[in-house]
Amino acid sequence: KKGGEPDSGDKIRIIGHDDILNNDKYSGFPEECRTIPGNSIYRLDGQDYQEDEFEAFIHAPFKNDSAGDRNDTSLAMQVALWDGDKCLKGLFLGDLKYPTIKRIFDTTKENDRAEKLEYNCLLASHHCSKSVMYFKSEGEEEETLKQDILDEFEEAALDGAYIIASCESDFTDEKGKNPPHAKARDRYEEIVDSGNFLCTHEHSSDANNPEPIKFELEEDGISYIDPIGELSESKNSDSLDLTDSILAARGNNKPPEKPVGFG
Repeated sequence: KKGGEPDSGDKIRIIGHDDILNNDKYSGFPEECRTIPGNSIYRLDGQDYQEDEFEAFIHAPFKNDSAGDRNDTSLAMQVALWDGDKCLKGLFLGDLKYPTIKRIFDTTKENDRAEKLEYNCLLASHHCSKSVMYFKSEGEEEETLKQDILDEFEEAALDGAYIIASCESDFTDEKGKNPPHAKARDRYEEIVDSGNFLCTHEHSSDANNPEPIKFELEEDGISYIDPIGELSESKNSDSLDLTDSILAARGNNKPPEKPVGFG
């Protein structure tokens, strides 16, 4: 309907495999706006970037997961941002559970792309759910700890890495309760340095008004910007085109006011 490039905040990219894309409804959808997992995206808000500026490497969804549980169709990606020789890497695994996350690590390593698993910041999957590392495998009567995925997370963590849980702060292990789960938090805190596990809804002096979690890329790595200014302070610098593009593509720079429900 636009007849050309859509406005900022109104763009779309289809990621993955699905037979629905063969329907007439999607006839003529631009191939340059579709990405198959195993490939990278270098385009933000209609602007092309070099792989040493911005890259989003797509890990999942896998083709045979498109018809399964909707959480299994989650977008999993590594986002890398460069400033000269410095690089900030974030690993985002959506709402995926242990089997798919383990498959991501196995497949990526089999293809000699272990660097696509590295992270300075890891977003804890499914709002810090225990299903990432506690799972009932075939032949097991109850879920057990899968130490192999914790070892993978630890190996992929870069120096001083952070793990972030996007969730309320009511961590519990009560049976039948939705995440966030306390035992998942405990396992994540064993991977990173003390104080490097952050919860979005604990991130403020006022529990009712959490602040965005921010990091700055420094010469010797990343620096966490404490919202109260106790740990570090943000440097004054001119806005970068890449940063502007990210903000414009979102369509709104205001953080969500309400927590997202669980799928």
